[in-house]
Amino acid sequence: MDASQLYELSLAVGGSIDLRSNCDRFLTALATVKQLHYTSVWLKNRLLLDADVSFGESVEESAVLAYANPRERFLAESIPLDHPVFQWLAEKDAYSFAPPDPRFHEAALEKRIDQGAIALFALGDLGFLKLYSRYRPGPFSDHELTELSNLVFKFTISIEGCIAHHRAMREVLLRKRAEAAVRHSEEHFRALIENALDIIMILNYDGTINFAGPSVIRLLGYPQEELAEQNLFEFVHPEDTPHFLQKFQSQVRNPGIAPPVEFRFRHKDGSWRTLSASTNNLLSLPSVAGIIMNCHDVTDRNQIQEALAHSEERYSLAVRGAND
Repeated sequence: MDASQLYELSLAVGGSIDLRSNCDRFLTALATVKQLHYTSVWLKNRLLLDADVSFGESVEESAVLAYANPRERFLAESIPLDHPVFQWLAEKDAYSFAPPDPRFHEAALEKRIDQGAIALFALGDLGFLKLYSRYRPGPFSDHELTELSNLVFKFTISIEGCIAHHRAMREVLLRKRAEAAVRHSEEHFRALIENALDIIMILNYDGTINFAGPSVIRLLGYPQEELAEQNLFEFVHPEDTPHFLQKFQSQVRNPGIAPPVEFRFRHKDGSWRTLSASTNNLLSLPSVAGIIMNCHDVTDRNQIQEALAHSEERYSLAVRGAND
């Protein structure tokens, strides 16, 4: 190649931060100058973080066809890292083979090639570049390999830049997805809490209310901030306090879910509401560090049950009186 061709090829390297566009620009120009029929770039699979790449042992042990022109002429999309090409390039950075050299056919990754010459170039620790010319009578000369190796070195640096950019963009995308998922989860949780029919509280080991859900104002008449840092037992009916305190202290000593217990809670208007409380001791969980108490207002249910019991009792007395 003359100086003008080398300069033209040098300008074609690193023209884009997109991996495929970068490969296409340089290798299209190189194919024109060197009369190449097929060009391909093979990269270790672990370097590529595309959404369609699976991760695992197979990723570490294979290389994928990151770029090919024409792509339909290639037999496979991936090769193992113990392929002979990687073994050769571990010893020297550039090779060229032509028939009858048996290595020509060992390195054949394309469909039905039995003449011409191939050239292989190591792309640092990334993978390798393969060139194929159909009508060459023999392999690329040592002078050509040396001349091309200088361009391939620059090309390798441009690929490293593309991969680094791709990783950075993927990390940004994954972070945005994670942030969106967190926001969605928070909004979902907030909607559940704000529209819950039950009262949700998080208590300290001594009964201090660390958190009270928004439903407390609807069911008990208290704004959330009014209950915060108050002790739960200040609102419990004196007759129910000994039994409920005993159950609560037992729950403090035993992590996990405890059976529900009923007690009366003083409403903001001074009346008493009967609550059925289920508790879950998560004091040891750093993200909660408290006892979650879910309270269901059973005042109306209990009043109905009492009314039915009184009605049945009056009916039984009336029946006995009629019989007498």
